Amino acid sequence: MIETFFSLALLFDGLSLVAMGLGARRIRGLVREDEAAAEAAAADGAREAAEKRPAEDQEQSNN
Repeated sequence: MIETFFSLALLFDGLSLVAMGLGARRIRGLVREDEAAAEAAAADGAREAAEKRPAEDQEQSNN
């Protein structure tokens, strides 16, 4: 009889681990989408800054 309870405990423990893994995977996908959107916005901002930059008339320091 006790073996049945241990068996059920292990079954539900395994199911909870699977559910947690799937949830974490979903959250990771949402974060990855946000990072991709932020990188795209940053690339657009860098491109605009490069277009507005003055000509290379000044010397740059090499610190």
